[in-house]
Amino acid sequence: MQAGDAGASTPLASVALEVSDATFEVTGCATPKVITVVSAASPDVSWQVQLYARLVGTAPTRSEFLFGDGNARVEGNFLICEGAGDWIVSGTLTSQDYVQDLEFKVALESSFKISKAVTKTNLTRV
Repeated sequence: MQAGDAGASTPLASVALEVSDATFEVTGCATPKVITVVSAASPDVSWQVQLYARLVGTAPTRSEFLFGDGNARVEGNFLICEGAGDWIVSGTLTSQDYVQDLEFKVALESSFKISKAVTKTNLTRV
């Protein structure tokens, strides 16, 4: 299930950000997937996506850094071992063209949900 989609653009690149919902596993941690799809103006464009995740009402506790050159699809994830509920992802896309000596930054924001693991079993027959 995909929880949050976001997008942002600079004159050098645009990014589509997807963050999936997750459920706490047996280990007590969840790993929501983060996918960035970047469309760059040229192969010379370098880009970085810095993301911070926080449970609603708290300060950021997790981060993820994704980077590349030109067009790319890059996956990462947040490792979250606390806080079921609604999470907010905020961050920046930085795009650079060193040949033209250009750099642009733009903000990103998305959200996702962490669900509690199932802790109850119902028996229907003995």
